Amino acid sequence: MSVYPHARREEIVEVIGEAIISDPYRWLEEESAEALAFQAEQNRLSDHQLRDWPGFEALSDKVGRLTAPLTMVAPRQCAGKWFSLLHEDGSAFLRVSDSPEGSGRRFSLPFGGTAADRPATRVDWWLPSPDGRCVAYGVSEGGGAQGGIQLSRLGILDTGTGTPASRHIEHVAFGALAWLPDCSGFYYVAGLQNAAVNPERRLFFHRLGDDAPDRSEPLRGLSYCLPQVSPDGRHVVLVRGSREPRADLILDREGTAGWQLFMSGMRGACFGYLEDDCYVAITNVGADRGRVVAIPFATAADPDTWQEIVSESEGVLRYICRVGQRLVVCDLVDANARIRVFTREGQPDGVVPLPAEGAVADAASWAWWHYVGVTMVNAGDDTIAFVHSSFARSPVTYAYNLATKELRALSPAATELPGIVTTCIEAVADDGAGIPLKLVGREDLDPAQPHPTLIFAYGGYNHAFVPAYLAMFAAIVEAGGVLAFAHLRGGGEYGTAWWQAGHHDHKQRSFDDIYAVGDWLVREGRATTDRLGLVGASNGGMNVAVAVTQRPDLFKAAVALVPQCDLLRYGRDPFYGGRPIEGHHNGTHIHGGTWRDPAQGRTQAGGGFGTAMFPESVYPDPLDYSPYHAVRRGETYPATLIVSGSEDLWCPPWHGRKLVARLQAESAGSAPHLLRVWRGDGHDVPILGTAEQAAEWVGFLMRQLGLL
Repeated sequence: MSVYPHARREEIVEVIGEAIISDPYRWLEEESAEALAFQAEQNRLSDHQLRDWPGFEALSDKVGRLTAPLTMVAPRQCAGKWFSLLHEDGSAFLRVSDSPEGSGRRFSLPFGGTAADRPATRVDWWLPSPDGRCVAYGVSEGGGAQGGIQLSRLGILDTGTGTPASRHIEHVAFGALAWLPDCSGFYYVAGLQNAAVNPERRLFFHRLGDDAPDRSEPLRGLSYCLPQVSPDGRHVVLVRGSREPRADLILDREGTAGWQLFMSGMRGACFGYLEDDCYVAITNVGADRGRVVAIPFATAADPDTWQEIVSESEGVLRYICRVGQRLVVCDLVDANARIRVFTREGQPDGVVPLPAEGAVADAASWAWWHYVGVTMVNAGDDTIAFVHSSFARSPVTYAYNLATKELRALSPAATELPGIVTTCIEAVADDGAGIPLKLVGREDLDPAQPHPTLIFAYGGYNHAFVPAYLAMFAAIVEAGGVLAFAHLRGGGEYGTAWWQAGHHDHKQRSFDDIYAVGDWLVREGRATTDRLGLVGASNGGMNVAVAVTQRPDLFKAAVALVPQCDLLRYGRDPFYGGRPIEGHHNGTHIHGGTWRDPAQGRTQAGGGFGTAMFPESVYPDPLDYSPYHAVRRGETYPATLIVSGSEDLWCPPWHGRKLVARLQAESAGSAPHLLRVWRGDGHDVPILGTAEQAAEWVGFLMRQLGLL
């Protein structure tokens, strides 16, 4: 292994409760010249280690072909027309036609920002007005740093003239826009500034074509929010939260009372859509896996007055929409997508005949994660459209007519992976629970023999981990490796209790489930510790960093994509970290991690450590699993690669800088510990970045596991 860049140590020691905390690399938290120089040296080392080997270019080309279908987006039917978003040669286009396959009219989707703006290359989301005359679209801020899944610049296209229908708007939250029925304007959620400076968001109203400043609604301290408008335009609801979305607030636009509490006192999820006199919602109140209810406006706080429309079943409900006089309900059965149709009264009206077990979404990007309440199908006049994929079949767009019950594929699959089989098993955890596991490999592999195996997992935030197209992982599987697709507690695949079992003060359970899967693979002779790898992104990246430091004996190699690694200091960052904001309904923070409950207390002034980080529970202290603090001098750790984006607001690169510095200084053995930070990129770079970016970490794993 090459000589690592030098990282000076500082003697910083703090006492927190009864713990003495050493933090020798705190200086790497800052974006100082010294820290950035260290980062640049790490990138130069990674250039050599990750790219300077025979076969990298061939692997990069292969990963590029495998990941190309991830740009697919389902069309939208609106006002008798079909709207399709197309990405070609680095530019975005909108197509408007009479059918989803029709050629129609094409419009470029530019963004007229200032001269200092970085050129826009990707449209992250879009929403036609009810009459189809205009289309709102969001373009990434900072090359994906605050776009895609954070904040966007908003443009409005007039489809009649092909010109902007209104001025551009900055810092708009992903998809957080609701048109008025008469298309005269819309409500939207936006930040006040760049989110790295000020993370607070507010609700605004924009009158189409009005150059006056938009009206800010008198609500403060908003975080994840989605406005919804009733079909008659009278009521507006604000849905808040990403783990248990809930219609917290309601406004009668014809009344004088202003914004009122709606479902905010209810413990549990409650999200759906507005009827003229009620709210039709998925809720887990009284149903672990969810049910559909109609909630009268006047008695919303009393569940006894709710009318059940669709009762709880074996599926975990994730999304609902209305199409004409029918309800479309999307759920997960053993993490596989299912789409059911009901009458408005709740009578079954068929199940959409999906081509195979797999995942459904409105777009192929971020294929393996499903956020509860986020659009799974695009609702039209009489048709739904969606993207479907499975492990061995790349995304395909479909349209399903609810009246004729006809399912049409709008395009062929770009990639079919022949000879790939999936085996579903359960690994038994130390508490006796079965951890569902999907093993994906070539059909010619002997299951009685061990093979290079890669565990891929998430397990957090009530986000479901779904079996979508393998994409870049196909390179590993085709080379003879096995992908162990693990459903950890903390995820949303199996209902509320499954999520809560690995949430907040039970977060250690998610990590233990990873070890249960790894130990099972080794014990059953399907893998060996010298050819067992682990990879995860975001919360999954944190899982990887924890596993490397808690169970270094179990893994040969690990890749932590955009992780948090210092769980005692993440509160220093305003966007994710827990700075108190007046009026915020959770009291203490904007986003916060799965290892603490925001209701338990405020952040301590000046110290950067939250009292809520130390709840009295089975796992009372994130210090027990904070990766940066868990590194022990002289321990032999697996080969580890940490990948970050310099503009990532959720998991900024200082986390990786600190952990890599400590691993490089204190780990025994010759296994490499590398850091890659992509300048100008954000949280989605490891999955949605270039082929070369993905090929780096895929190649690292393949080489360490003996597949190259």
